[in-house]
Amino acid sequence: LVHVLNRLSDPANDIVPSAKGLRLHQVIVRNGSLDLNWLRIPFPLGFQGCDFYETIWAEYLQVPWLMFEGCDFTPRSQILGGSEGAINAGNLEVAFELSFRGSRGLGQLFIPDSKIRSFSARNEFSWLYEGEKTDETSDEILEHISN
Repeated sequence: LVHVLNRLSDPANDIVPSAKGLRLHQVIVRNGSLDLNWLRIPFPLGFQGCDFYETIWAEYLQVPWLMFEGCDFTPRSQILGGSEGAINAGNLEVAFELSFRGSRGLGQLFIPDSKIRSFSARNEFSWLYEGEKTDETSDEILEHISN
């Protein structure tokens, strides 16, 4: 996957991604972590109905839009253990929106020193509210976190 993203992102290649970007449907990342560290992706990247068995790494990732819709982050690796997955993405740069809708199993979203124009979450960050489900907007979630 990372090889394909690198190739699509290279301005010297003949491949021109659609303005809609790349959407991956029902992909299972099971053998190792998804490593998006240091990639510069000039098109939107979306994961829909995907399963991530281990941590997603996205340190210094640059992307205009990053979406996880209906994804399962519940770890299934014997190494990690635990019941919740993680995204480690320090210094992440998302020009427009980082979105999580209808996803589950994400216990840690680590994004220090990141630049994200808009953050959108619906029903999947209930752990922020101590088990309470929410339909709040990203601004309301960020306000709740900062208080």
